[in-house]
Amino acid sequence: MKSTKDIELSIIKKFKKKIWRPFTKAINEYELVKPGDKIAVCISGGKDSMVLLYGLNLYKNFCARLGKKHFEVIGVHVEMGFEGMDFSEADAFFASKGIQ
Repeated sequence: MKSTKDIELSIIKKFKKKIWRPFTKAINEYELVKPGDKIAVCISGGKDSMVLLYGLNLYKNFCARLGKKHFEVIGVHVEMGFEGMDFSEADAFFASKGIQ
């Protein structure tokens, strides 16, 4: 059985051309992230917000390795008290990635 890290790397490799390149191109072309920014991503629990937060965190780590712009990324969600809304799995996943 593959480890979580192996699975994660295979997903990154598979979607690098389709998602990662356009993602980073848009960030750079439109200057969406500047040094010192603190970016909050609202997490609904759906795949779009989860991928956005995860992608921004990967980009932050990529920039840090290159000594480029330093910025922060945090995930936020509002617990409205609706029955059945449980963010514990999302919280655990992002905590494992070092995302607040």
